[in-house]
Amino acid sequence: MKRNIIYPKQLNITPIAEAIIEIRFVSGLPSAAIFGTLYNQFKDQYPEIKQLPILNLPINIREQEESLKYQPHYHLVSENFLIQIGSSVISINSVDKYLGWNSYTKKIDEFLDLIENSGLVEKCLRIGVRYINVFETNIYDGLNLKLVLNDDKFEAIQNNIRSTYMRGDYLVNINIVNDARLSPDLNAKKVSVFDIDVYKDMDDEFIKTRVREIIDSEHSIEKEVFFGFLTEEFISNYEPTY
Repeated sequence: MKRNIIYPKQLNITPIAEAIIEIRFVSGLPSAAIFGTLYNQFKDQYPEIKQLPILNLPINIREQEESLKYQPHYHLVSENFLIQIGSSVISINSVDKYLGWNSYTKKIDEFLDLIENSGLVEKCLRIGVRYINVFETNIYDGLNLKLVLNDDKFEAIQNNIRSTYMRGDYLVNINIVNDARLSPDLNAKKVSVFDIDVYKDMDDEFIKTRVREIIDSEHSIEKEVFFGFLTEEFISNYEPTY
């Protein structure tokens, strides 16, 4: 039976490690001009530049290899937020401490204004909202999803569920892991990760108001997925406010 879910307005103990709003795009400018054009828009708010290792690869490999084409080349950093820029992708990430959707949307609106001012993005190919949640406890103990083998509960030391499915016009990728390390240190404590990526593929003109509507819809779906997969008992450990 489907649960009648009342979603919390917020979790006062937030498991959100990172939130990402990503736009994949087509531009009329040559790829070599894209970073400079966008940097001129963002430099006042995001003064620190970090060049990423992908730039050590030849440009033809970066732009032709599908797995690299939409990878960022630079980070522009400010407190709690960073901008990622590649030749066909730009994102705004909430990092370090998630300040809530209301604070994030203020940054998103500024982000979209600056993209619009740049005149660089001709078409959007994908708009996505992704939340990466980290839990100190085993998330599989708090899932509404149960793993059963021959009518018995399936117990495993390590679990990793990946799934992609449709929600209306949107695609949802989920990855639920209970033995992740957030550091390459083999002695680092293992944690659970619930990674939710909601996105819409398209080939549409960049219209700021339409992009914002899509982001809001994707955020709502992400929230429904998050609370739909987790039990109320598990959620209660994170001090929900209704």
